[in-house]
Amino acid sequence: MRCFFALPLPEEARSEIIRDLAPARGKFPGLRWIPEESIHITLIFLGDLNQQEVNGCIDMLKAAAEVTGAFPLAMDRIGCFPPRGRPRVYVAHVSRGAEPCIRIHDFLKENLPAAGMAAAVSADLRPYAPHCTIARVRNDVALPGLEELGRPAWNTVIGRCVLYESVLRPSGPEYREIAEVRFR
Repeated sequence: MRCFFALPLPEEARSEIIRDLAPARGKFPGLRWIPEESIHITLIFLGDLNQQEVNGCIDMLKAAAEVTGAFPLAMDRIGCFPPRGRPRVYVAHVSRGAEPCIRIHDFLKENLPAAGMAAAVSADLRPYAPHCTIARVRNDVALPGLEELGRPAWNTVIGRCVLYESVLRPSGPEYREIAEVRFR
């Protein structure tokens, strides 16, 4: 099963993001906007795992609960990846709370080899930049300028970390929680 670690945003925060992006959604329907229930901050994409690897990830997730307590998070800048050339995704960058996100990411990444998943560590060599994907770009669509997506002021508290399964559907991925830990 395809899996990843992520920090889910509370329902109120996801609703606020959807509400604030509604004008852009109407203006740029050619983008594939992330559905409200799928908004999260990805920590590590793991790829296809067998049941033994999933069990190892669940153990790592339990240990990750000790890395930080619940923490405030703010996103106040829209950007895109890649930062130059034609964008593939539009994101909201984490401005406050990035340090705990990075600590959790680094803890999980450092422990993947011990769980037999060294390939997941070497698969992504880019520096981790905490963000929330808000839209994916389809081919041959009009693209908004970053200023057309507004300047968000999204604030919330991150209280849990989740191991998700990503099930690919024609309508887009569906995310199912496999395990979670709550931060104190």
